[in-house]
Amino acid sequence: LAKVTAEDVASFAAGMALAPQMALSTGMFQLKKVADLESVGESQPLGHRLLGQVASIQATSSGTDAVLTTAEGEVWTMKLPGKQEVREEEDEFAQDDMYVRADQLQMSLLCWFHTHTVTALCPIGSGLQVCASADEGGRLRLWQVVRGEDAKGFKLLRFTSAVTSLAVEARGKFLLAGTDSGCIHAVAVDPWPDAEVVDTNRISEVGIAKLCCTGSEDGLSLKVAALLFDGRIAMASFSLREPKVKMLGLTENLGMVEDICWHEQEKTEELNMPPKLLAVGCTAEASCLWTVRSPKDSFEPRDMVIHREAMGFWSQKLAGDTSENRPTAVCSLSKTQAVVGFASGAVCIYATPTQPGLMVKSPAATPMKSLVPAGAHHLVNSLQTNASCTILMVGCMDGSVLKLSLPNGEELMCKTLHSPYNGGTAQVVCSRDSTVAMSTGGADGILVWSEPGSEITVAPDDTHLKGPDDEAFGDESAAQFAFELDDTDVNAFPA
Repeated sequence: LAKVTAEDVASFAAGMALAPQMALSTGMFQLKKVADLESVGESQPLGHRLLGQVASIQATSSGTDAVLTTAEGEVWTMKLPGKQEVREEEDEFAQDDMYVRADQLQMSLLCWFHTHTVTALCPIGSGLQVCASADEGGRLRLWQVVRGEDAKGFKLLRFTSAVTSLAVEARGKFLLAGTDSGCIHAVAVDPWPDAEVVDTNRISEVGIAKLCCTGSEDGLSLKVAALLFDGRIAMASFSLREPKVKMLGLTENLGMVEDICWHEQEKTEELNMPPKLLAVGCTAEASCLWTVRSPKDSFEPRDMVIHREAMGFWSQKLAGDTSENRPTAVCSLSKTQAVVGFASGAVCIYATPTQPGLMVKSPAATPMKSLVPAGAHHLVNSLQTNASCTILMVGCMDGSVLKLSLPNGEELMCKTLHSPYNGGTAQVVCSRDSTVAMSTGGADGILVWSEPGSEITVAPDDTHLKGPDDEAFGDESAAQFAFELDDTDVNAFPA
C-alpha cells in the first residue's frame, strides 16, 4: 500500500478499488482473467446464457476444467484458460488478454435442479417428452425429459409468489399455474422454449392449493376449478380464442374440501352438458364425496358466490368423522365410479353420488371395491389413472408408489421411491399408456422412471429447433432469456 497514493488507500479500504489495482498494490493475489459468464457468441441464442449468480465453483486438480453452480440451480462445466507467457514489454492486464467470453470457455450445461421444494408436476401434450414443474420459490420450468440438441433443454419463468399447482389443456398449448397469492397465470407453451405468460387473474386473496381444468361443452374454452387454502372451491373459465382467465365465482360451502378432480369419464357420455367436478372432504358430521355441475358457458357472474340454480350438487357420505376415515384424494374412473384415497392409506372405488343437495342424511356408502386395505400404507397424497383407466397410480405419505390394474385392483408394482421423513410421495403422474411415470417427494426432486426390464425409451422433443436459414437470435429480448413477474402486486392484479 505504500506504493500508492492516500486516495488509492482510501478507495481500497472502502472496497471501491479496481480489481487489477488491488492485485498489484496488495501483493495478496493477481487477477489473470475476467470472464463474463452471461455473454454469448453471435452463433448462440440468449436462452443459452448462464442464469443466476454463481454460487460455487470447483476446479479440477489439473486446473484445466471447472464445475460451477448457480443460484438458479444450473450446473455448468467449462474449460479454464491456459497459462500464457506475457512478454515484458506488454501490460499483463491488457484488455485483449484480460477478458474472456463465455463461449471461449466452452461452457456446457451439465444438469439443473429446483432450488426449492417441488410443488407440482404436469406433462405437456400427449406424451412425457416435455413436462412442467414448479416450486415454492416461484420457479416454473418447462423441460425435456430426455435432453436433445437444445443447449439447455428447459425454459424458466419466475414469479414472486410460490407456484402451488399446474394444469394443462388437452392439446398441450396452454398451461395454467396457481400461486399462493391467489393468482392464475395462463402460459402459452407451444412451442415450450417460447413459453410466455398471456394473462394473469387474481381470483382470490386466499392461495390456491390445486388447479384442474377440462374442456367446456362447446370446446372453445376451458372450465377451471381451483381448490383454495381455506377449503372453498372457485370456478373460472379460460377462453382459447382470446386467452383470458375469467373468474365466475365461489361455489357454496361444501365443507373442508381436501381434493378435487374433473369427472372426465362422465363428460364423455354427456357432450352437451357442462362437466361435473368430483370433490372429497369433511363436514362437521362425516366425510363426504360431492359432485358439482359447473356453470354453463353462457353464465355471467353477478355475485361472489354462484347461485345454486346455476349449478348442480350431489352428495354421498363415505364414513364417520374419525381422522383415519378422512378422504384425501379422488380421481374419476368411469361414468358412475370414482376412486377415493384416505388418510388411513386405504384406496376404494365408490359409486358417484346420486342424492341431490349438499346435506348428507343417508347412511355411509359401502365401497364397490377395496383396492388397498387400510393400514397397508400411510396417507394417500395422489391418485391418477392412465388414459384408458386400466392403470391406477397411487402416491402415499410413506414414500411408496403403487401401480394397480383396474378394475380388479391387482398390485403390479410397489416401490418406496421417496423419503417418508420429507412427506413421502407428494405427487405421481404417468404417461397416457402408463409405461413411463414421474413422481416427486417435494424436497428430493423429481424421478422419471419405468418398470424394471421394460426397456422404455423416450425420444427427445426437438421439433422447436430452427433451421440454419431461420435463425434470428438478434431479435430476441431479455424476457426470452429470463422472464419474471411480480404477481404479489395487488394494484396490478386486484382480486
